Amino acid sequence: MADGDGINGVTNTFASALWAIDIGIEFALFGGSNIKYPVDINANNYQSVLGPAPDYAPNPIYYGLLFLTMFSYINPQIGRPITIPGSSSNIKAYGMTIQNQLQIVLLNKDTNPNASGVVQILIKANDNIQCLYLTGSSLSATTNITWAGFTFIGGNSTPQGNYRVASSLP
Repeated sequence: MADGDGINGVTNTFASALWAIDIGIEFALFGGSNIKYPVDINANNYQSVLGPAPDYAPNPIYYGLLFLTMFSYINPQIGRPITIPGSSSNIKAYGMTIQNQLQIVLLNKDTNPNASGVVQILIKANDNIQCLYLTGSSLSATTNITWAGFTFIGGNSTPQGNYRVASSLP
């Protein structure tokens, strides 16, 4: 557990959402089962998942925690897929097995906004691939974050947008 005011441009950015996912999955790999993110709704700080008062538009870390919450309900078996030489060290991959269904989590933490490439996943199954995306315009983005097509605006706790499952990049 950690608390404090956070740092503008760090703890309130899209990078914090990716960090939350990465650290949450790594924590689970080591047997961890509970991470607390305290929220002081009276404070105007940069690490609160709820964002500053009075609108409480969720900070990007909220979207990372929303992503993790999805997995906490289904209690998957987690592992690291085999990567081949030449793989980017800026892309982390995790594999999860849930009721005979394979799920892959890819985290692109490349700081170069012009980076591009192909991620190949070899799956020995006949299942279709469905993708849910956590997106932000850059690692330093503090707004316009989406999770599976949803975003949350200040003063409204309902998701805005349309739920999207895709088979290719958004």
